[in-house]
Amino acid sequence: MPTIDFAIDETTRDLVFDGQQFGFNLGRRAIAQRLLIKFGTFLGEWFLDVTAGIPYREEVLVRAPDEAVLSALFRQNILETTGVTGISEFALALQPASRGLSVSFVATTDEGELPVTLGPDPLQPSMFVLLFDDSRLMVPS
Repeated sequence: MPTIDFAIDETTRDLVFDGQQFGFNLGRRAIAQRLLIKFGTFLGEWFLDVTAGIPYREEVLVRAPDEAVLSALFRQNILETTGVTGISEFALALQPASRGLSVSFVATTDEGELPVTLGPDPLQPSMFVLLFDDSRLMVPS
């Protein structure tokens, strides 16, 4: 059975609805959207599950973050994403001068391989961008 999720608008983060029906994401795009949501959620942000999310304030947005801790943290979150069965490639790069971070990986999924890059959007520095194939999904940072 293919992976399917409600589509979320990349700009407003609202459900896609054209007045008649909701939009859906299928297959690898649905898995990429799940990764986008996971990477865009700060630890403690969701009141129904304060354990959900990435500890950006505690581990990422700190002076001199530990690269090994960040690698383990991102790998764990990738592997906990529904539809992801493994990681075949992984690279994390810290840019201390610009306080930047980018993560690139190839997720093995139920739908095939999914190459993903997560990094700052050069046009909107307050946004993370998740790139996969020829598509991009935005994450407010």
